[in-house]
Amino acid sequence: FNEKVQCHRMLILFKIYNLKAAEVHGNLTQQERMNSIEEFQRGDVDYLLATDLVARGLDIPNVKTVINFSFPNEPKRYLHRIGRTARAGMHGISVTLCNDQERTEIKKLNRKLGHPITPYTLQSKTVQRMFEQVVSMDAMVKDLLIEEAGDKELQQGLMEARRAENLIKYREEIQNRPKNVWLKNEKQK
Repeated sequence: FNEKVQCHRMLILFKIYNLKAAEVHGNLTQQERMNSIEEFQRGDVDYLLATDLVARGLDIPNVKTVINFSFPNEPKRYLHRIGRTARAGMHGISVTLCNDQERTEIKKLNRKLGHPITPYTLQSKTVQRMFEQVVSMDAMVKDLLIEEAGDKELQQGLMEARRAENLIKYREEIQNRPKNVWLKNEKQK
């Protein structure tokens, strides 16, 4: 899955666990993204799930924790991500989830940054149990995604019906409007 789909699936998992969260990614309209950010800033939601690309432009005060679900191997990108917790002299926690292959990258990043990164390792049994729990909810997540797609189609249909209704209702007014002229003719050029 791409980051946008993962972000949305994560939002559904948060909702299943009754955690208040909002999402910010490129599949949303600008208004939807702004609404999510405002909900987070007001404290209406406790978690803001964002893709790396969208999160770059955010400047949100009082972020206490950043959790990276994908490992940024460039020091600048890593610092930018974890820096969300350190605005205006504030302090916070940054957690980066990684697999065994990425652990060597963390060591390299640690040397490049020049400040300590404290690694924690989860037992493979714990990781496996968590993975199985998420996979077991996959059917529920898929059902919710199908339901959301149906709701979106319904909203689109209602919008088109309103448009058709307005075209019929205001037909005469629409037809009497002067035509827009976008291109100049050869003589005017």
